[in-house]
Order: sequence, then structure tokens, then C-alpha cells
Amino acid sequence: MNKGSSAFWESTSKEAHGIPEAGIQAKEQSLGFPLAMALRDYYKILGRSPYITKGCNNQYEPLPLEEVFIPDDTFFTTDKAFLIFYQVEESVIYCGIRIQDLEMEDPLVYLCAWNSPD
Repeated sequence: MNKGSSAFWESTSKEAHGIPEAGIQAKEQSLGFPLAMALRDYYKILGRSPYITKGCNNQYEPLPLEEVFIPDDTFFTTDKAFLIFYQVEESVIYCGIRIQDLEMEDPLVYLCAWNSPD
């Protein structure tokens, strides 16, 4: 998030919509590495916002923090070195960040569709 948008969202009820630092740290510990700063900011400020995570949202829905995952051998892609944090409800499109890029403040996000796994 850029500083302007971050300041705007932080001024809106962060406690009501954000995930506490302890929850973010627990997820990072279970993954074995820290989240990218932009992704971390999203979950800290808007991670539980019903305006973004409700099912009737016409945009891709971010996964709840507890469902963010690294693909295992059963996942349909060849390259599994991604942290997946977005998916379309029907699970046909996923968005993720390369694990090696998580140290970047605002890394590229890759989109993968089930009919074009690589």
C-alpha cells in the first residue's frame, strides 16, 4: 500500500477490520517466513473487513489470513514456490507472491488459472 492509501485506511476503524499483530506473527511463524510488507499491511488494516471479504463481492476475494497457503504436491501448478493469498470462489483462479519475493516491500503478484497452470 502506498503511504497515502495506508494513512486513509489506518484512519478507518483499524480495530474493527484489522487482524492483530499477534495473529499476523502467528501465521508468519507457521509459514516459516514473514509476509511481504504490503500483504502484512493489508491483513493488519483490512484483514477482517466485511466490505472486502464478503461472498457477494464481485472482485477476487482475499483469503482469510488463516487460509493463506503454500501449495503442496496436490496443487495443480508445476511451480509451487508461491504464497497464495487470493482466490476466486470457484477456485479456478489464484493469486500469489513468489516466496523468494516476500522480503520485498511491495512484490509482484502472479495470477494462475486452473486451465493454464504454468
